[in-house]
Amino acid sequence: MIAGLIAIGGLLVYHFGVHHIHNPRPLGGTNIDISRSPGVQTQTAIAIAPGDPRLLVEAADDDVVSVSTDGGRTWTRTNGPDAAVGACQHKTPRVAVDRAGREYIAFLSGRFCGDDLTPYLVVGERSSPGARWRLTRVTRPAWSYGYDDGPALAVGGDGTVDVAFQRSTSALRSTTFVSRSVDQGRTWSRQVEISASLVQPHLASIAVAGRRVYVAGIAAKLGVWVARSDDGGRSFGPPRSVARLAQNPAPTCSLAGFSPVPHEETQCTGPDPTVLVRGHEVAVVYADGGANGAGDVFVTLLGTNLRPRYHGQVNPPDGGSPSRQFMPTAALDAATGVLWACWYDEAYGDTSHVWFTCSASRDGELWSPPERAASVPSDGGALLGDGSQFGFYPAVAAAHGAAHPAWIDTRRPELLEDVFTTTLSERAALQG
Repeated sequence: MIAGLIAIGGLLVYHFGVHHIHNPRPLGGTNIDISRSPGVQTQTAIAIAPGDPRLLVEAADDDVVSVSTDGGRTWTRTNGPDAAVGACQHKTPRVAVDRAGREYIAFLSGRFCGDDLTPYLVVGERSSPGARWRLTRVTRPAWSYGYDDGPALAVGGDGTVDVAFQRSTSALRSTTFVSRSVDQGRTWSRQVEISASLVQPHLASIAVAGRRVYVAGIAAKLGVWVARSDDGGRSFGPPRSVARLAQNPAPTCSLAGFSPVPHEETQCTGPDPTVLVRGHEVAVVYADGGANGAGDVFVTLLGTNLRPRYHGQVNPPDGGSPSRQFMPTAALDAATGVLWACWYDEAYGDTSHVWFTCSASRDGELWSPPERAASVPSDGGALLGDGSQFGFYPAVAAAHGAAHPAWIDTRRPELLEDVFTTTLSERAALQG
């Protein structure tokens, strides 16, 4: 009875409050609930097959992998790969699909269920939807209490698979590493440290273009940074500062005393940079805030020398009182060269009414008027609360003129948080 009353109360709040908040921005497409299950899903990842835009793969932190074979109109939910015997998955999933339709998922696994101090990185692979997953452990502890954290995953055009991740090297230090597989995830190379000069790096993002591997993240001294490898990830040049951050969590996040801990997904969120590579140009999309408490989404474009050549704001200026745009994610449509950026936007409400919103750009400088991915707002306070407890990440994938955002949504209080998606038209966005 109590649970029923709580659900009814939530529905009434939604009907008389959230549902009637008006956002004049156009709606991009029909909303689809991917997860449709009770419980909390607060981390999601989505990928699209380069050779088949009908094949989409989504994973969340409920150990479920969802697949669409019709371009995102319908989804089939299946159990994700099982962790090793006696172990449990430790959230933070990342997914990718190669040109052959082979699916990959990277996530953290605890040595035993409930282990949140020494998780390690594993990558699962399967040849097609419905096939059996094959799991491979990427790393071994660097010391007795070593751990991995914050994975990022990318598949190259030649079928190579790269992961960037945070790795504990001692009781007082962790930093960003990269490893590569050239045999479809069966074996992994020696872990390569990006740079010994990085101080408290976090939130790694990775992109691959031929033999070049790009990794971006945040760090205490550099703010948002990017580094490049010209030899397939065997070595990296010095990290370059992309942008200083007014609000930089890197110096103190994910620390217990002076010791780093594997809690990046709950303690280091905010800037959430995404690195994208288009030809000889690199784009990094991220968020930052100011002294007035507002937040915005920014993009920095870099040339072949990794020197910034353009810096601008993605979302429009606030029309009235300062509002927050937060939790950005971004993708490149390799077929058209169009960049997509998505974020939560409270421009037409308050923290209790935030819409997941997206914008597109042909050149990274001029961005289309934002359109709503979400048809109704979510409770921003609940989302941020989830982030501090479970971690909180949206995602977007793009190919052949369409973008497929996936976001955490609170519109169904009886199910707590679900993962929703939609299909956005590049043509409609850029003409809007």
